[in-house]
Amino acid sequence: MKLFLFVGGWGVVSTLMISATDSVTGLMRLLNIASFSCIVYLLVIVAKSYVRTQSDSSITFMDYAGIAVLLWIFPLGVWLIQPAVNKMYSATGSDSGIQDV
Repeated sequence: MKLFLFVGGWGVVSTLMISATDSVTGLMRLLNIASFSCIVYLLVIVAKSYVRTQSDSSITFMDYAGIAVLLWIFPLGVWLIQPAVNKMYSATGSDSGIQDV
């Protein structure tokens, strides 16, 4: 996680240095870095929530890093993770207002 923050921070610094010469390119790079950071953050949150539903003990980054990588590779990750999500959903035994289409 620290490496990601370092790389992201360096990208922001280099973007701000470039933006002095070309404001449109600098703005686009800054927005690109921001959107990439948001995507990674959302993948980590989803992976962490998935692992928390399966374990009762405290979890570490290494517990959900593999799930986050699988979610990043979207079709393969969903194909591998969806059966476990279906099992968790059927184990609850309640409809909880969700209707099948």
